[in-house]
Amino acid sequence: ALHAVRGPSAYPVSKVVQLLQEMKESLEKEADTDEEIYEKMACWCTTNDKSKTKSIADAETKLSQLGASIEELTAESALLQTQIAGLEQEVKKNVGSLETAKALRAKQKA
Repeated sequence: ALHAVRGPSAYPVSKVVQLLQEMKESLEKEADTDEEIYEKMACWCTTNDKSKTKSIADAETKLSQLGASIEELTAESALLQTQIAGLEQEVKKNVGSLETAKALRAKQKA
């Protein structure tokens, strides 16, 4: 008889049950949203990790190649410096010989 007068939602326990059900639905929605975000983030992390790992490996390979090129070019530079020094000495010698030859011809003409 009391139930008919007040109705089922009039009981405090019914309100608590209704609030708990609403909270459950809200939490389920949040969990779904969180799961979607997590999946996107996990995918991004995996993709980004692969990309960065490849970039690092490529850069390390390039670094090794550049190091080898530097060593090779440094050796070539040293060789060319030596050749330049030798050629400069040869030019000085040839200029000296030329001057001697000019002086000798001048004497011969005179």
